[in-house]
Amino acid sequence: MVETVQDNIKKDKLIKNIGYQERVLYLDLVSKVESFNIMEQFFLIESLLTTLADLPQLEYAQFLIAGERKKLSPYLNLKEPIKLRHQAAQIAIIIDDFGNRAEGTEGMLNLEQKITVAIMPFEKRSQQEAKEAIAAGFDVIIHLPMEPNNGKRSWLGPKPIMTTLATEEIKKRMEEAIADIPQAIGFNNHTGSKATADKRVVKAVLEVAKANDLIAIDSRTSPESVIGEIGNKLDVPVLTRDLFLDLQSDSKDIEEAMLTLVGMAIKEGAAIGIGHVGPQGGIKTLATLEKLLPELNKKGIEFVGVSDLIDK
Repeated sequence: MVETVQDNIKKDKLIKNIGYQERVLYLDLVSKVESFNIMEQFFLIESLLTTLADLPQLEYAQFLIAGERKKLSPYLNLKEPIKLRHQAAQIAIIIDDFGNRAEGTEGMLNLEQKITVAIMPFEKRSQQEAKEAIAAGFDVIIHLPMEPNNGKRSWLGPKPIMTTLATEEIKKRMEEAIADIPQAIGFNNHTGSKATADKRVVKAVLEVAKANDLIAIDSRTSPESVIGEIGNKLDVPVLTRDLFLDLQSDSKDIEEAMLTLVGMAIKEGAAIGIGHVGPQGGIKTLATLEKLLPELNKKGIEFVGVSDLIDK
């Protein structure tokens, strides 16, 4: 096994030693990889994971740095084994709050890498922006306004999903949102910390989603969310947000969040991040994506729509 790996990996002077035990390959990388820039580190680990996936009897890689299990960087924690895979690490970036031509909209729609556009229903530009996103090859989902634990009613826009509504009214509003954005292949929640924790409310929304072959993306605005639990019972495909890109609006923080998301995708095979147009992210989030996405693409990271992550 060790000889086979050595024959298939041509990483001159980067691998100090190789070992194998119970379907886990141990690769001891030399300490100089810690001085690589983050893009080089991403490329090294990603390329090793996909190269090794073709070899028999291997399931995981345990990376060591000069004999130690440690973090290669703040974004790549190599203390635990990582599952090998043939598919490149995939990232789905959802951009929320489309529908009002908010700051950053034009630039997001012109990104070369695939994103998912989450559009508020019943807004002035909802239909136009949905059509533009489809023309750009992006996934479109409904950014469904749902009741939060705290916040102003005005933040939700027209026809939000409230816990005080009767079940039939909830279903009616969900159906109207789908009719307003017929291009949508799914939905995620806009706010919704209160509504997504209510089993009756979530069940009503997901029953309509299932009837219309929509997927659900849980934005995880509450740790008490039951979208995954109810979705599993109803056999509705559910994906979950891994992190928000622009909870902090500083450009450096957004870049840190994006690099953290890449590390998650390399370790798990796929990851979902949510950013925003408008004041929460807007131009700063766009600038970060324009800067990082092309380079990450070159390093083997694939940017996909949420539809590409179903059954993964």
